[in-house]
Amino acid sequence: MSDALTKQDLDHFARELRRLLGDATGTSDRIRRESLDMEGGGRDTQGDAGSDAEFEEVDLDALEVEGAVAEAAVAALRRVVDGTYGRCIECGVWIPRGRLEVVPYTARCVSCRAIAEGQP
Repeated sequence: MSDALTKQDLDHFARELRRLLGDATGTSDRIRRESLDMEGGGRDTQGDAGSDAEFEEVDLDALEVEGAVAEAAVAALRRVVDGTYGRCIECGVWIPRGRLEVVPYTARCVSCRAIAEGQP
């Protein structure tokens, strides 16, 4: 069972969450710029059109993932501010620091996450 996070812990995780948010936002911006560059490239062959469609699908998937990370990071930063960061939003137990180090934006303990995902 983990203990409450210290002020230094909260500062550490807040910095990490802001970094993740910046990375996710930067990646999303880069993907959007690259997509716009591809649209303006004037490709005129069928092969290029097919490749562009594949890249666009990959870009959309990447944007979705980056958007989810950004959204989760913002929610976690809100929990830092309101004093609930580090506690499972479902059962209220302290999330182990090791889990927070790996997934700092996590909102659930391992047990509650498994239940939410329908795992046994």
